[in-house]
Amino acid sequence: MTMKFESLEGFVHEPHTPDELAHVVELAFDYRGDVTIALRDGTERMGYLSNRRADVAEPFVELLEPAAADPVTVRYAEIRAIRFSGRDPAAGNSYAAWLQRKAAAKAAGEPVPQR
Repeated sequence: MTMKFESLEGFVHEPHTPDELAHVVELAFDYRGDVTIALRDGTERMGYLSNRRADVAEPFVELLEPAAADPVTVRYAEIRAIRFSGRDPAAGNSYAAWLQRKAAAKAAGEPVPQR
C-alpha cells in the first residue's frame, strides 16, 4: 500500500490489517504535527508520536501528550484509528515547493524567495 500526500494534515485512517496499522504508524511517526489515536475502548489520546516499536512481542507507540511529563505508551492492539489532527508546521515547505515559488517569482520579475 503506497500513500503519497503533500501533507497528511486531516487524514484519518482506520487500519483493517496489521500491515496497514504498521504503515499508518510509520506515517504518524514521520508526521511533524500532533495525531489523535482512537482506541478500541472508545477513548482518544492526542499528542506527538515520539516513538514506536514494532519489533517487540507487543508492538507499541509512545505519545507525548501536551500536559503530560512523560510519554504515554499505547499498544498497537489498542489502536482503532489514527487521525493526523495537528497542524503540519512544515506543509508546503519542501524543496519542491520552494523551487515552484522561485520559478514563479522569476517569471513575475520579483525577488527570489529565500528558503
